[in-house]
Amino acid sequence: MLINIILIFTILLFSFFYFKYSKITILFFISILPSYLLRFSFFNLPTTFLEIVFFGIFLGFIIKWFIYRFDLRTGGWSIILFFLLLISIIQIKISPDSISALGIWRAYFLEPIIFFIISLSTFGHKDFEKIINSLGISCFVISIYSIFQKFTGIGISNIDSSWIISETRRVTSFFPYPNALALFLSPISIIFFIMFIKKIKEKKYLISFIYLLIFILSFLSVFFAKSDAGVISIIMSLLLFPVLYFKKGFNLLFLYIPILTSLFIIQSPIKDKINFKDYSGNIRLDIWEETGEMLNDNFIFGSGINGYQEVMKKYHMNNYFDIFLYPHNLFLNFWVEIGLIGLIIFIIIFFKFFKNCYKYKKNNNYYYIFLTLSFISIIIHGLVDVPYFKNDLSMLFWIIIMLSCLLDLKKDNLLYTNQ
Repeated sequence: MLINIILIFTILLFSFFYFKYSKITILFFISILPSYLLRFSFFNLPTTFLEIVFFGIFLGFIIKWFIYRFDLRTGGWSIILFFLLLISIIQIKISPDSISALGIWRAYFLEPIIFFIISLSTFGHKDFEKIINSLGISCFVISIYSIFQKFTGIGISNIDSSWIISETRRVTSFFPYPNALALFLSPISIIFFIMFIKKIKEKKYLISFIYLLIFILSFLSVFFAKSDAGVISIIMSLLLFPVLYFKKGFNLLFLYIPILTSLFIIQSPIKDKINFKDYSGNIRLDIWEETGEMLNDNFIFGSGINGYQEVMKKYHMNNYFDIFLYPHNLFLNFWVEIGLIGLIIFIIIFFKFFKNCYKYKKNNNYYYIFLTLSFISIIIHGLVDVPYFKNDLSMLFWIIIMLSCLLDLKKDNLLYTNQ
């Protein structure tokens, strides 16, 4: 009972904060995305600290809207958002466990989309770097703790004892497993590398040093987590920086192609990773094969939200690994969870995002570059992992899209201009 009273008070408190200090409250929320790891039961319903803060922001937003009737912004995404929510609701019904599916839908679809609308209705173009800095706070704290873990072994998740042993150590920071750390830090680290270059060019050396420090710490954290996909996604995305920056940068692709091709040919550990010849690669190939068999029988609807593990039981023949929550591939993840139409909607989202960003290429806009590269990083990492279906990652996904929409907003909502 006491915890319910405390959580209600917290919701009301953040509702007040949003009403009085809208931008600061949202920036705080963005800086604490990993706080979903703090879990509670709220009137016997599972929730997280991140969600409680979101509820407060949402309540404050509704109250403020009813009083001032300011514009609700969707940045031209309203039709896509409507159909995504509609299809995902249908997939709740398809799921073998509709109750748990409803909770997943709320956390991974409804709340991030509402937060996207709230943020876009609150911020303007001039707030762009404030949002980036909020992400930087989160990255800095996570990275400092993970590097501390690397040299001490203290605080590493004990899900796998080999992560703690010095010879095979993999840092986790506050997360339950190493890849969760890498999935969060990888796309954000790219943002700070590009911002470092931007600030150097503007001769703002102190802030450029801070941005470089955040990038280095984030990259080291991903490296110490021994996330091959995370490291590769960062490196490959940054290799595309000159391609996007220089007017004839696309010519560099002709240089990159033979280099990348050689990685598939020259005998090395990298070749084994790329060709899925190592242990984790073999597991993924078997997961995808079994998932393909399941989708062959459930081509349109997949397994339904949060139904993958249950539906896969009759297709799982490889006993050397358990059934995972998701098939560890960006496109298969969406297909099994929200069906073929849901997958198509997300492909449309990717195309619309890149199209929106590309409009700013002529201006050598650094924002366009790092937004594009951070999304490319998500896609690259997502080829072998799950870069969306977590509380922090789904929020981060829509925050990046929100940032792309801010490029089009040259002024704030009038209600927020003085905040």
